[in-house]
Amino acid sequence: MQANSTREIVKVRDRLTAWQEAAQRTVDATFPDTHGLHARSKNLVANYGALIAQLDAVIQTETR
Repeated sequence: MQANSTREIVKVRDRLTAWQEAAQRTVDATFPDTHGLHARSKNLVANYGALIAQLDAVIQTETR
């Protein structure tokens, strides 16, 4: 994804947040681990969280 303005970065962050929430619902719903789905979903939650944190840092820098 590419964003050319702070507003677009916020939209990307919000989309990632929605994907993170969906992955978290999968984590919550798949116990015991079925075909590695639980572990993969946990990794997605962590990865989305890292990306969201990076975007939050960019947004804070841009709005100062």
